[in-house]
Amino acid sequence: SAKMKNIVVTGGNKGIGYEICRQLVGRSSTRVILCARDRSRGEKAVESIKASTKFGDDSCIFSMILDLTDEKSIEDAHNLVKESWNPIDVLVNNAAMAFKGDAFNIGVVNTTFRTNYYGTMKVCETFLPLIRKNGRIVNVSSMGGAYALRKMSASNRSKFVADDLTLDQLNSYLKEFCLCVENGDWKEKGWPTTAYSMSKVGVTMFTRILSRENPELAINCCCPGAVRTDMSSQSGTKSPAEGAITPVHLAVGNLHDVSGKYWSDLKIQKWF
Repeated sequence: SAKMKNIVVTGGNKGIGYEICRQLVGRSSTRVILCARDRSRGEKAVESIKASTKFGDDSCIFSMILDLTDEKSIEDAHNLVKESWNPIDVLVNNAAMAFKGDAFNIGVVNTTFRTNYYGTMKVCETFLPLIRKNGRIVNVSSMGGAYALRKMSASNRSKFVADDLTLDQLNSYLKEFCLCVENGDWKEKGWPTTAYSMSKVGVTMFTRILSRENPELAINCCCPGAVRTDMSSQSGTKSPAEGAITPVHLAVGNLHDVSGKYWSDLKIQKWF
């Protein structure tokens, strides 16, 4: 049989992540490690996928605990993967959170960034050594990132989209945004009023930097589209199954060596 592909998917217990896992086990020779913060939710999701899905030949699925906001949890997950499923072929960073409604203050920003940006970055950095040469990373970002880039001042935007942006610079610009929110002068300083979309600017630009630093991997990010999930309060034009199509393509489709790009609807898109 073909070589098994090991694919780790974060936030796999519901929404788009669940569908990504379900669609991946439908392919032959695929081993999916579905990650969830909560053990029983992860196990339930695996049982439900096993019951609902036509598995590809010798495909299988396991659940694993992974909480992006907990460094020990990330470390434990890394150790388990290293022992049991090493090397991995693909890491899909899907896990994210968003506040409901238009709450906006420094607490909202810090909490959102902690999961969506810093958590995703920590998972990437921790799992990177386990990804085989020519492996892939898929970061599920959002058109919110493009929206936030359009909404900020041209001078702020030009910093983020600079081709030679470093991780230290990216972190300092995001800190600057947080500081302005804390000081209450973010509007005057040319920043948009959004925690979620700014966290996704971080994810999108981090993807570019990571891709530049790891030329032997294909590292891309995407917007799944406006998908009806718990996070979007079930509003959107796409089902989770439709939302999973582009992330699944970036995980296992033919990318013709494209890396460091932002995708949606199976196409490379502009940053903003």
